Amino acid sequence: MKIAQPDNFSDAENNFAEVKDASLSFNTIDYFIFKTFNFSKITLNHPDIDLITLKNNINNYTFTSPGKTRKEELFTLLRNGQIYITSGILHFTHDPMQTDVIARIESTPGAADGQGFLRINATGRYAQHPITLSFTGGNILTALDEHTAYPIRLTVQNGSTALSVTGQIDQPLTFIGAQLRFKLTGADMSRLASITGWPAPQTPGYVLTGALDYSPERITFKNLSGKTGESDISGTVQITPHTSPLFIDASLFSRNMNSNDLTGFYDSNNQSLPLHDNTNNQVLSDTPVNIPKLYNVNAHILFQGVHLQNNRLPLDNIDTELSVSNGNIAVRHLNFKIGNGTIASSASLRPQGDEFKAAARIDFNQLDIARLTRTNIASHAQGIMGGHITLTSEGNSIATLIAGGSGNLTLVLDQGENITAFLPDILGMRLTNAVLSAIGNPSNTELRCLIADMPLRNGIFTTKAFFLPQVK
Repeated sequence: MKIAQPDNFSDAENNFAEVKDASLSFNTIDYFIFKTFNFSKITLNHPDIDLITLKNNINNYTFTSPGKTRKEELFTLLRNGQIYITSGILHFTHDPMQTDVIARIESTPGAADGQGFLRINATGRYAQHPITLSFTGGNILTALDEHTAYPIRLTVQNGSTALSVTGQIDQPLTFIGAQLRFKLTGADMSRLASITGWPAPQTPGYVLTGALDYSPERITFKNLSGKTGESDISGTVQITPHTSPLFIDASLFSRNMNSNDLTGFYDSNNQSLPLHDNTNNQVLSDTPVNIPKLYNVNAHILFQGVHLQNNRLPLDNIDTELSVSNGNIAVRHLNFKIGNGTIASSASLRPQGDEFKAAARIDFNQLDIARLTRTNIASHAQGIMGGHITLTSEGNSIATLIAGGSGNLTLVLDQGENITAFLPDILGMRLTNAVLSAIGNPSNTELRCLIADMPLRNGIFTTKAFFLPQVK
């Protein structure tokens, strides 16, 4: 038996389908009385099917009768029946995904219920990378039964990405639901973008396990537990896939996180966390922040972390809530501890071309200056600092935002020693030395206490109040 390709695929080398031989059993009483065919058993020996999707996304396998779905047509013919396949071959090519896969298919009868299993083993290339696939599922007709969940067991290796899945699918042909357990491993999460079509950041090697519940409205990843590089993560993620852009709602927790593992989330060049530039000893880095990927997704994210290690200093008890909407970022709160001190902040970022408009407020309390500057070998500054910063600006890095911004810096420092080395570092300018020189003190003067109120206009700090009650 041979079925030719549709008209648009007449240049294909193979027929749409071929079967070496087939046997069909049907209920004659139903035919003579009700004039309907109800097949009780179909056996296909060496079926060969060739499925093709061209670069313009036209394919050779989308066809139904008017008003009926493929499931309805098949289920009408095969009600309470069985399908057995021996030595089947499915050749699948998908030009937009640069995919060419050959699958070998067997359907085995069951010992007790007669339903059997479907087994598929596939090899080829998917999304430009080698792929191997092993699938075991229920009998083919189980997939057509609206009242029976379809069991599956799947393992896939696509390049450096490996996936294993067990569970069940509700009505596979219409895919109205799924309840699955999974394990996903790989060398870099960004590889998932070519596989799933969803944006994913660059990361170190990772492993992620959890449960996946699917419905047409949303995909829910729950009981997540994973690790990438030195960072761990757990929590729940919900994805609404049929919106444009797609929407992600996540509630995440981490006991230990290293910022070097997270650079792909905000920096396409995979550079260090852009708060400090170790090459020129500035706290405020001029490393551009890259956020164009955020146009591809809207999100609401809650994150709590016990410890965050970055290139500048460790942070503890992190608590943040942020949302992304059409490229706009709203950090509703970003709070954490540094030793016995606390920092509480909020911000909004609105992309404009290669830059973004920003508005932020940072409140800090009981910060230990020695802890803030401990990565700077030349600094011996000590003291306890508090105050707040407000800022509105445009730029593409922390340094350029300060350089062109307007706002205010209020600073109170107590129990200080040699803080003249600290203020130029944090402000990125020789402000303190200039002030001390103006009042006739040498650059290495130690300040025990400082109160400052300094407006920022277009990147220039002015002094509204600058109080040095004790100079040694």
